[in-house]
Amino acid sequence: MWLWCSVSLQNLRLLWWEFGFFLFFRVWFDLGKEMEFVNRIVDIAARAANNNTLINVCLVASFATLGVRSMNQQWTIEALEAEKESLAKSNKSIRRTIWNWKQQLYAEASTDSSVVPLARLKAIYGDAPPPPRVGNSFTSLILL
Repeated sequence: MWLWCSVSLQNLRLLWWEFGFFLFFRVWFDLGKEMEFVNRIVDIAARAANNNTLINVCLVASFATLGVRSMNQQWTIEALEAEKESLAKSNKSIRRTIWNWKQQLYAEASTDSSVVPLARLKAIYGDAPPPPRVGNSFTSLILL
């Protein structure tokens, strides 16, 4: 922002130092030693505001700060992307394992000695429509 509006910023800076800051301290303090101290402070501040070297140092410092922050954010993004890939692989592995377990369960349920029939298991997992209920809906709801 400082680079884009340097002309208007410089004008505002001069107005601030010449009128606002100086007049505030002129009215606030008595004339005397306090005024000399204030005049020195105002003079130092005005020279610093008009000193291009100081302004350039401040701009370079802010650019360096933004660069460091950007670098840290980039490292964070790369770490999160690596974690995302790892989680995606883990999720695929888990889904594959669950699929294999379900197929094994279906295979065991398809035998005659199974405790739970295959149709009931498929209804539980949502692979087949549930078997129709006998009786009116009110009676079947109470029995559940």
